[in-house]
Amino acid sequence: RDYGCCDDEFCDKTMAPEYHGYIPASKNSVPYAAQLLSSGPNSTMRGRFYVSDGKTVLTGVAFKLASNGNPGDLLVRFGSSEGSDDLGEARISGKDVYPQVDLWYEAALSKPIRLDPKKLYFFEITVASGQVPGDGYTVFGPKPLGGEDDASHFGLSFRTLTRKDE
Repeated sequence: RDYGCCDDEFCDKTMAPEYHGYIPASKNSVPYAAQLLSSGPNSTMRGRFYVSDGKTVLTGVAFKLASNGNPGDLLVRFGSSEGSDDLGEARISGKDVYPQVDLWYEAALSKPIRLDPKKLYFFEITVASGQVPGDGYTVFGPKPLGGEDDASHFGLSFRTLTRKDE
């Protein structure tokens, strides 16, 4: 389960309307789930994405994060198949991520890449370094139906960053 959105208004009004106050009966509860990502050997999060017909050049991806302790950079690998990194790699510097505050951070590719909008693509995120379990990132995602989900099915929030092909 992935929750990638290409448009803030679509996400706000369609995917999570109760979070943004578009439903009158909204409760003021925490609208998201969180999962710790550390530099441990089995600590990886994965997702899938596509690009639209109008914006086929992938420039990066953004995640909703907060830092814990003193983590290394957040590494993002992009692939044409699950687990591969044939499309490139991006980073978010650990020094740039604030602790305890869920903000959006962009991981930009050094060389944007044109993708086929008819295909599905993959990414995985890991932490470059840090002491396990204290150093890492809290990764945020929408709260699943029923309010809880196990770590292996965590649906992290992300935004694909794209532009028109020139």
